[in-house]
Amino acid sequence: LLYNARYAVEDLAGQLLEQAAERVRQQVDAVLQVARGQGAANAGLIESGAVAFDDHEKMTELFLAALRAQPSLSYLSLGLDDGRYWHVYRSPQDEISVEWLLPNDRGGFDLVDYHPRDDGTLEEIFRVADTKRTPPSERPYYKAAVEARRSTWPETYIFLGAAGAFVFPGVTRATPERDESGRIRGVLTADFDLLALSRYLQGVRVGDRGLAFVLEERGDGSRRVIAHPDATGKLALTEPSPDGQGSEALPADRVDDLRVRGLLGHLPRRDGELAGRFSPVRFEAQGVTYLGGWQALGGEDLPPWRIAMLVPESEVLGRVN
Repeated sequence: LLYNARYAVEDLAGQLLEQAAERVRQQVDAVLQVARGQGAANAGLIESGAVAFDDHEKMTELFLAALRAQPSLSYLSLGLDDGRYWHVYRSPQDEISVEWLLPNDRGGFDLVDYHPRDDGTLEEIFRVADTKRTPPSERPYYKAAVEARRSTWPETYIFLGAAGAFVFPGVTRATPERDESGRIRGVLTADFDLLALSRYLQGVRVGDRGLAFVLEERGDGSRRVIAHPDATGKLALTEPSPDGQGSEALPADRVDDLRVRGLLGHLPRRDGELAGRFSPVRFEAQGVTYLGGWQALGGEDLPPWRIAMLVPESEVLGRVN
């Protein structure tokens, strides 16, 4: 009787974890779809001639309208191969700013930030003359789009926020922009920050003491926890980069959550995994037994992410025990 009861409850727990994973997958997919759609729309406007690819003022108007209409987006940008760059950025406090990186008459570039006024004009709030900021062609999203030669999902990286500062990790939909000969002359992006996804996970209930997190599988075989319910407060998912230029994502096996590390020890590599299928697992961390599992996003044109769930076994099997 005890064995049958344990089996039934464990099976029920697996179903509940799978349902929670599916809810998170749908939320993630919805956000990715917004970025995918906006990136295609921006590219289409340039291709149709509705806006010139190098008209930073007109492009800024377009980006502002789109960002205000899509609250899940954090960034819209265009970087050109000659070093010019402009973006519209929404901070975690929901404040929108504009940044332009434009050539000056001294042979360098000026970095200028603006606050968009209600009347459509821009108020200058920050300026660096002859900035040494990294040109767009050397940023991760630009290199990924040039290599893919199509719209792609680069690995997560640390975004540049207002005043040219590195701020928080995010995901980019990068779309190459070509001239008439097919040469890539710039890259468009539609982006969202991963802190927003972490905030969403705070509201995902996995029992009373369980949690959900999102894992990224990188091309070099490493893993990164890119969203976690504690990431907006006590849990660090980034560390200073070795070159001193802002931050980089922390390897998953160094995240200061032993429950996450315990589950990671049971995850196989992505190769050969059945996309979209929930895989349950039982593991221990700090003397506590957990029930957990993971599910890849599944489908085409999606980043290599997995949604993971865990909950203490005692919470599920308490009455049976």
